Amino acid sequence: MMQPLLNTGIKHAEWAAKCIRNLRRRATRYELIVAKFLWREGVQYIAQCPFQIEGKTFFADFYIPANKTVVEIDGKGHSGGWQYYYDKERDYLMEGEGLTVVRITNDEVASGDYKAMIPFPAKEFLVSRLIYLPEGEVATGRERIRRILGY
Repeated sequence: MMQPLLNTGIKHAEWAAKCIRNLRRRATRYELIVAKFLWREGVQYIAQCPFQIEGKTFFADFYIPANKTVVEIDGKGHSGGWQYYYDKERDYLMEGEGLTVVRITNDEVASGDYKAMIPFPAKEFLVSRLIYLPEGEVATGRERIRRILGY
């Protein structure tokens, strides 16, 4: 059964938080491309989301809670050897918990083919990222962020 990591003890939650920070810091170029695409499309997602299933902890590259989709960005190391079988076991366990797992290769990200592979949640779950400014007004990056956050 899938469990939130908060219920597994403080030490495990602290360990998971350190892993998440490390994974986000070391995100690949391809993960950043997909993250930017999801953000621009208004999809709410969690990067490096931890799952605990049957006592094993897995970190999904992206988790879209609105439609229970896990998006994994796979490099060359995922196409064979032990990593391939590890990924298969992981997919099986996640799908057994009702999650949809989408695997996208770095080559598919580089070519842009990944955009059609990600199932989007219903429109009511999308967030508008557009900021409407009065005509002729220009906002810098920080000003835009302040307007998005409302301060």
